[in-house]
Amino acid sequence: LFRSTVELKVNSEELNLHNFIQIYPTITSDELKVLSDHTIQKLTVNIRNSFGQLIELHNFMFFNQHSFSLRNYPEGVYYILVSDGKSNITKKIVLYR
Repeated sequence: LFRSTVELKVNSEELNLHNFIQIYPTITSDELKVLSDHTIQKLTVNIRNSFGQLIELHNFMFFNQHSFSLRNYPEGVYYILVSDGKSNITKKIVLYR
């Protein structure tokens, strides 16, 4: 008889962001939402224009959800980058009026 035990220890900090971060809508006229199923520590969210220029940078110590207003920016393509320092998500956002 052979017996083997494998123990896995995983906390929410070790999970990949792609598993529990939602960014929507990808086509918007004003507001963008970022939501998480878990509270994330030390999350960075930045928004860049189509030239790659940083237009907004947000650092959160604890993150569950946040809305970002794109009201003051011209129509076009933007990229939202979300990082917890271990994994990253980049989403293309189309802003139209």
